[in-house]
Amino acid sequence: LELATILIVLVLLLTSLYSLGQMVNVYIEPLIMAQAIGLTWLLGLGIGSINAVLNTLVKSWDIVFKMLTRPLYLLSGVFFMVERIPPPFGTWLKYNPLVHAIDLFRSSFFPGYGRYTIDVGYLTAWAVATVVIGFTLERLFRKKISASVK
Repeated sequence: LELATILIVLVLLLTSLYSLGQMVNVYIEPLIMAQAIGLTWLLGLGIGSINAVLNTLVKSWDIVFKMLTRPLYLLSGVFFMVERIPPPFGTWLKYNPLVHAIDLFRSSFFPGYGRYTIDVGYLTAWAVATVVIGFTLERLFRKKISASVK
């Protein structure tokens, strides 16, 4: 549902801007954009499935998760360009998979953007690993989860 909402809003926004003449000379690479959205969605699915299991097993997990991920969100490159951060701090920020997702999405609009920060393999590995871990945890703790829901 979230992915469908994002795609509908994106299509409506780009169509509106194009029809108003605001995007005449804008470069858009739709396959890179789709790759970025798909991998980010897959990463969210994996992290969400891990959190769903851990939240049923550990009652205060949602508070702990918020405390752990808030700095990651602020340091993900949403508000700044990671390429402009000097080493070693810029190098450390590249361990955050969201940095790669955001820069991959930006590169669909700006050719040559993110040459030094984007590692699609790293982002894909994180996305697949979180989905595998989340679904494995769900399978392992299925009886406990169903007992706690009742």
